[in-house]
Amino acid sequence: MYTIEAIPLENAPVVWGKEVLKLRDDYVLLEHSFYDQDLKLVKWIETQEIATFDGRPIPKKLRMKNTDNDEKWTEVEYTHAEFDVELDDNKFTLFSLRDSN
Repeated sequence: MYTIEAIPLENAPVVWGKEVLKLRDDYVLLEHSFYDQDLKLVKWIETQEIATFDGRPIPKKLRMKNTDNDEKWTEVEYTHAEFDVELDDNKFTLFSLRDSN
């Protein structure tokens, strides 16, 4: 397992004082913790379920919780994922991103 501790530069304009990621040996995210500027844990994401999509293991279900209320959470569940999909170079221009059509 890998643990990554990301601490921003002193004058960086960021929200978090620190982030800690825990990854399996195959780089699948297990946990991602977010700390405020005083390095107090504020919220974290936990991988609830891992599945293989398009030949790659990824977190299938993730749950984010805040430290101030353990009874509430946000859950994301992937039902399908594709990788190495060809996209038009214009797909992510500012114009294209602003035009929702």
